[in-house]
Amino acid sequence: MVSAVFVPAGVALLTVHETAQQARFYRGALDEARVHERISDEVLTDPVLTDVTGDLLADLPVDPDLMVDNLQLVVPPSALRGMTDGVADNVAAYLDGSRAEFVLAVDLRPILDNIGRLASVYLAGQVSGAPRYRTEDVAAALRDVLDGVDRVSQGRPPASVPEIDLTDDQVAWATDLLVSRVDGADRPVAREQVLVALRSGDLGAALAVVGPLIFAGDVSAVADLRSRLAGGTVLDLGRPLADAPGGPAGFVLRTIHTIGGTGMLALAALCFALPAGVLGLAVRRRGPSVRLVGAALVAGGLSALAAGVLVTGLVGDPLAPLRGPDSPLPPAGRVLAGDIGRVLVANVRATWSEIAAIPLLAGLLLGTVTVVVRRLSRAEWRVRRLVAVGTTCSVFVAVSWVLIPGEAGTGTAFCNGGADLCNRRYSDVVYPTTHNGMASVQAGFLGAVQDPDLVGQLDSGIRALMLDVHHWTTPAEVESFLAELRPRAREALAPFATGARSSRPGLWLCHGICQLGATRLDDALAGVAGWLARNPAEVITIIVQDGVAPEPIMAAFRVAGLGQYLVRPPAPGRPWPTLGQLIDRGRRLVVFAENGDVPGTWYRNFYRSNADTPFDVRIPGGFSCRIGRGASRPTMLLINHWLTDHAATRADAALVNTSSSLTAHAEQCAARGLRPTFLAVNFATVGDLVATVAAYNRHSPD
Repeated sequence: MVSAVFVPAGVALLTVHETAQQARFYRGALDEARVHERISDEVLTDPVLTDVTGDLLADLPVDPDLMVDNLQLVVPPSALRGMTDGVADNVAAYLDGSRAEFVLAVDLRPILDNIGRLASVYLAGQVSGAPRYRTEDVAAALRDVLDGVDRVSQGRPPASVPEIDLTDDQVAWATDLLVSRVDGADRPVAREQVLVALRSGDLGAALAVVGPLIFAGDVSAVADLRSRLAGGTVLDLGRPLADAPGGPAGFVLRTIHTIGGTGMLALAALCFALPAGVLGLAVRRRGPSVRLVGAALVAGGLSALAAGVLVTGLVGDPLAPLRGPDSPLPPAGRVLAGDIGRVLVANVRATWSEIAAIPLLAGLLLGTVTVVVRRLSRAEWRVRRLVAVGTTCSVFVAVSWVLIPGEAGTGTAFCNGGADLCNRRYSDVVYPTTHNGMASVQAGFLGAVQDPDLVGQLDSGIRALMLDVHHWTTPAEVESFLAELRPRAREALAPFATGARSSRPGLWLCHGICQLGATRLDDALAGVAGWLARNPAEVITIIVQDGVAPEPIMAAFRVAGLGQYLVRPPAPGRPWPTLGQLIDRGRRLVVFAENGDVPGTWYRNFYRSNADTPFDVRIPGGFSCRIGRGASRPTMLLINHWLTDHAATRADAALVNTSSSLTAHAEQCAARGLRPTFLAVNFATVGDLVATVAAYNRHSPD
């Protein structure tokens, strides 16, 4: 009887300690319910939240039709994960008694930063896409530029931008005028880029450089949010547990908080010690009785299992108020809260059952051993040995199973953004891809074709990176590069490219020539390695345009710590593994080379069995699925989806990175029997690339 009372109490205390008092318990439940992804995909897109999302994006120069994708940029899953981790820490601290009050506070710093970045991206795109007019009136042109600066500083694009040839003195004066509005830390880089633009007569490009730097994010929305914050960036959502919520769930939570401060593990030990003491007295009075001990353990285990079902049933879902008619959440939020509650309750029951099974199995095992020993004492020697071996093996297996429970099948439930992708072969999935991913604004490239750096691109949902690897550009290569440019562009870039030293050692990620932008390959790969370590359920690809021999590139991957992630492609005619298999093996980085090929390794030539589409498309209607390079019947297809009539611009990206354009290109290729695999664009954070690929993967056949 004592065991049937105190063992369940001890199991309950241990269960609370392993679940409610651990931040990892809540984080695991949020991951299992796919909360971070579903908030962006389902909750923030709920029509009921129109007013809230309008506040977040007020005054941005953004087409309202793109609102959903903008929200996913402002509140990406990575930012949500950081916020919910803080909430999980607060919940656990309250329930273990170390925090006096439960404070539901969220640090909005990532969102505020993203609002500013989103505003900058779209503002620069609007500036670069503003109407141009040609003029020879220097005074009028400068007045329009100053007006454009004022509009940009308020988050509005200029009405129009003049094009004019300026003298060296006028270029210097106009540069000083524009850069004077920029903060001191950003001035050196901004000055160089503005000089390049003004020397070529492109005042719009100069405004596109200065605009994002002088526009401090979404001014009205950020100011409104900050007015509601405590401590600068922390949004206090109240103290619901301190306000004594009613119902069984509220009572249980307050009880856990009270007990937690007294030492949960000590109380659990006491609950197990009391029946052990009573059993000791009983055995002393009645004589040795292993059977009595085993029976007590079985009774305690059965009682604990029954108590688990009863208690979790009575307490119910702690998030039930968030699903009711009085819930402050929108309909999609209520559904999500219900899913989270179900996962929490299911995981508590599972933990309770696992702990309760220990005394039950121990009692059964003790009773079995007792019976076996008695039978052995009466059996002959051969029978004793056979039974002893069998019993030993059974005990070993049973104890191993209890202490180290195994799981059948794959442990991967979520692969590259969707549970339905885990069973897809690597070659049967479409990956959002960045063309010239290294040439980003954040990395300081002149003539950038992406906005975030490589890690930022991966955080935004990109899963394949096209990178150019070179040695530092020599003076002869610089001259050859400049000779191929149009006269005005050559005059603008020459001061930054000619006469530069070419003695920088190592490998570099460059676009065109390294003097106009470069990142050390070692540094870039180290960032990728860190991202893979932080995202264990993602498979990514790097396609290297290699202007260097394979050996030093392969060495750089190993030095960066990427060797453990590299995938060796299957032999010709053999299928690729599934994403789930790659993730379970820890091999989550596929690397292809455009030129090199090292058989028997992970560094294989992309065009050996794959192909791409033409990359010299000049108009939006010019995209085709004609094989550009590679095999005539490719296993995988790289779709090049950007315009090349002139330098890459956000305006072009906004034109062709739409869901309709991307989907039409992919479906056009699929109709020809060419299965799309990599969909590559410029300025991937502008438009619908990631969302379009996710939708295509959901609806495409396995």
